[in-house]
Amino acid sequence: MPEAVQQSEALLRLLAQAGIEFMVIGGVAAISWGATEFTRDLDVVMDFSLDNVAGLMTALAPHRPKHLTRPDLPGIAEAPQTLTGFRSLLLMTDLGRLDVLRDVPPLGRYADFATRAVTVQAFGIPQRIIGLDDLIAVKEHVARPKDLIVAAQLKAIRAARSLR
Repeated sequence: MPEAVQQSEALLRLLAQAGIEFMVIGGVAAISWGATEFTRDLDVVMDFSLDNVAGLMTALAPHRPKHLTRPDLPGIAEAPQTLTGFRSLLLMTDLGRLDVLRDVPPLGRYADFATRAVTVQAFGIPQRIIGLDDLIAVKEHVARPKDLIVAAQLKAIRAARSLR
């Protein structure tokens, strides 16, 4: 599959319309908080319950999801019951790349920090995104140079908000 043009807005709309319980993390969340990050994918975290995974796969089916790490395969052959045991689903679709995570180090699983999520308008769609302090913790934990730059931007945003 040739690499699709990233359409994060379309992916977000698709997930929201499917009724999947998820939270936006990563670059799109950082941008929502005000960072100037460039991102080439959409990262989300969700509970890997059978209902959530089945809903995800049903929603993505028309957009030909494939395992990012197995582009040689024609599509995802595993049943949703099998996919619930995966640690993550790194997917390439006709709408671009979607990384679906079960765990987000150092925070844990979706339920461990979902109550700290906030709802924002992302692309004009109400979306749950990772809380600012949690996103800073994730970026610092990953510690790639680009993530540390974003963490510094997010800390400046947090400081400016506290001055208001």
